[in-house]
Amino acid sequence: MDQELRQYFLACPGEILQSYRRKYLKDDPRFEGTDATASAMVKMFADRRRVRRVLKQLEAPHHRALIALIQAGGIAGGSWLLQELVLAHGKSEDAWAEVLHQLGRKLLVFGNSHQAPPLFYVLPQPLLEVLAANFTKRLVPAEASSQDVRLSKDTNYNFPVGFSLVSVLTYLGQNGVRVTQKGEVFKKNLEEIAGFFGSLWGKNEAEKVMDWHRSLVQLLGLARVEDGNLVPDPERLDDWLDLSPTDRRELYLAAFTHSEPMMPWVLDVLSKVPGEGWATLDSLNTVYRRRYMGAVFQKRFVHKTYYLPPSGFYNPSPPLEFLQIGGLIERGLGSEGPLLRLGETGRQFLVGEPLGEPATADGFSFHLQPNFEVLAPAGLPLVQVRGLGAMAEFTSCDRVNGYLLTKETVREAMDSGWRRSELLRFLREGAAHGVPQNVDSTVDEWMTGHGDVEFHEAVVVTVAPEREEPLLEALREVAPGFRRMAPGVFAMAPEAREALVERLADSELSAVPWVRRYRLPPAPADRVELACGAIGERAAAVGLAPLELEPVSFPPRQMVVLQPIDARQMASDDSLEMFTALNGDGRPIAGLGHDLGRKPGAAGSGDLLKLSPAKTLDLVRAAINRGHDIEILYRGSGEAGNLGLTRVTPKSVSANGGVSSFSGLDHRRNLDTSFVVKRIQGIRLVR
Repeated sequence: MDQELRQYFLACPGEILQSYRRKYLKDDPRFEGTDATASAMVKMFADRRRVRRVLKQLEAPHHRALIALIQAGGIAGGSWLLQELVLAHGKSEDAWAEVLHQLGRKLLVFGNSHQAPPLFYVLPQPLLEVLAANFTKRLVPAEASSQDVRLSKDTNYNFPVGFSLVSVLTYLGQNGVRVTQKGEVFKKNLEEIAGFFGSLWGKNEAEKVMDWHRSLVQLLGLARVEDGNLVPDPERLDDWLDLSPTDRRELYLAAFTHSEPMMPWVLDVLSKVPGEGWATLDSLNTVYRRRYMGAVFQKRFVHKTYYLPPSGFYNPSPPLEFLQIGGLIERGLGSEGPLLRLGETGRQFLVGEPLGEPATADGFSFHLQPNFEVLAPAGLPLVQVRGLGAMAEFTSCDRVNGYLLTKETVREAMDSGWRRSELLRFLREGAAHGVPQNVDSTVDEWMTGHGDVEFHEAVVVTVAPEREEPLLEALREVAPGFRRMAPGVFAMAPEAREALVERLADSELSAVPWVRRYRLPPAPADRVELACGAIGERAAAVGLAPLELEPVSFPPRQMVVLQPIDARQMASDDSLEMFTALNGDGRPIAGLGHDLGRKPGAAGSGDLLKLSPAKTLDLVRAAINRGHDIEILYRGSGEAGNLGLTRVTPKSVSANGGVSSFSGLDHRRNLDTSFVVKRIQGIRLVR
C-alpha cells in the first residue's frame, strides 16, 4: 500500500502535488522537492488513525458522498452521482454538488482533467483503499432489523445441483425434447419435464428451473441442439465427469459469471452482511446500482468508450433469480419488506467448496433390487449417476432417483461402448449390497452374443511396470482420457503423443526416438477433442471466458483539483453562453435553458441529452451560429443499427421530404457526412 501511495503522489500533476504540500505540509521547506513531498504524504495518508480523525471532523453528508463514490469504485459521472445522492438521502442536487466540492477542497475527491462537460468525480485508487478501510461496515447492504423473518417457500430452492444436472441430461438422452429455433423447449415437453422433476425441484416454477438447467448445460457444452432436439453431448459429458468436484465448481463459476458477470460480486457483498446475514432488498439494490454504474463510468472515463448498459441505464437490477434457482441465496419477508441473505449453499460455494455434491462421495452407493429396479440417492458419485442413466431406464426423479434395468437398455449401453466386463463390474462394485443372483445371471445372459472383440484407435505407450508411476503422472496432465490396459501398458489419444514427449523431457523418464508401428494409421475423420488439463483451458473450450470487472485504476495525470462553486463567477463565465443556445435571430431557444443551464446542481451537465427532433435541430443551429462542435450518440442505418459516439462540426441544416438532417465534418472518419436527426439518441455541445 505504501508503495502504491508513493507512486500515486509521484505521478500527480504539479498543481495537485503543490496543493497537497500547501494544505498538509504548510509549505515546510523540509519537504521541498517531489520525492520529499511524496514521502511525507505517504506517511500521512497511510496512517489510518489520522485518516479516521479527519473523517470524524467531516459531517454526515460528506461521509455519505464518499461512501457512494467508494461503492461506485471510485469513478462516477457528475450528474448521475448527484441524482443518486438525492435518490438515497434527499436534499437537492445543488446541496450535494457543494458537498462534493468541499471534499475537493480537502483534496479527497477530484474531477477529470478533460474540461467538463461531462464532469466525472474521481477518487484515486490508493486513496480509495485508505478511505474504504474506515467505512467497512457501511459499504455493504444494511443489515435488516427484523426479528421474525418468514422464509419464502416459492422462491427458495435447495436441490443438489450436480445430481440434478446429470439427471436432466439423462432425461434428455432418453426422451425426445423438442426445442424452437430460439433454443426454447416446447410447451408440451416443458410440462412433461416439470411433472417428472417436480418432486426434486418443487411444484412451483418448475418450468423456470428447467430453463435454468437448459441454459447451464448449454453454457457448459454438455448438451447441444441436434435436428430440433436438445440432446446431451456424451463425449463432453464424460470429460466433465472426469473432473474433480472442485474443478467442476470452477466451471460452474465460469458459467455463472458468463451469464451474469457481477454474480460473484453479489455473493461476496452478501457474505459481508453482519448478524444473521439478512439484508433489505432496497439496500442491496442501492449498492448494486452504484457498483454497476461505476463499471459503466469506468468504461467511459478510462477506456474512452460511450458504453450503454444492456439491462437498464440508471436502475439496473441484481441477478437475484439466477442465484435463487441455483440455491445460493434465500428470500424472506420481514417488517422492512423483502429480505435476502446468502444461503448455506452459497457460503460453501463462495469459499471454494463443490456445488451440489460432496467433495468425496464415501458412503454413497446405489441399491439394486431383485425386480431389476435401482435406487440412486443424491450424493452418489456423478459418474455412477451417469452410468445408471446409460444402462437403465430413468423412471423417477427425487432425492432418490429410480431406474429400471431392461434387456433393451443393457444392449443399448453395449452399443454405446460399454463392454460386458465393464458393465458387470460397474453393477457389482457400485451396488450397496451386491447384485442379486437372478439379476446377475439375467444381465449376463442379455449381453451374450452382443460382441466379444473390441477395436481401439489409440497410441499404445509401454514402460517397465516398476517405472510406470512417472508415466502415469505425465499422462494425467497431457492425456486425461488414457486407459491402463495392463501393467506398464497404456492407450491414449494419438494427438497427445507430442505433448507427452515434451512432458517426459521434464521427468525422470525419456522417450525413445522412434514409434513402433504395426500398421499405417488411417487418417482420422472426426476425432473427439479431449479436455485440457488446466481448468481455464476447459472453460475456454466451451466458450466460458469469465467476464470479470477490471480493477479500478485511474491515471493521476487525468485529474484536477475541484474548484469551489461560485455562482457569481459561473454567471459571468463565457461557458454559460455555450449552453444558452440561440436561434439565428438572437432569441434564446425555448426550453433549452432548463436542460443545459450550468447551475451548481447541474455540475455534471454535458451528459448526453435525449431531446425531441425539433429541439435537437435548434441545438444544432445554435452550435453552427456559435462555432461550436457537438457530440452525438448516433444509430447507424444498417440492420444492426449500432450506436456510436461521434464528434461533429455541423455546417448546415436541411429538410428533404419531411426528414430533417444536417451535414457536418465527422471527426471520427474525417469526412463530411449527413446525419438524420431521428437517429440521434443523445446530443451535447463541446468546445
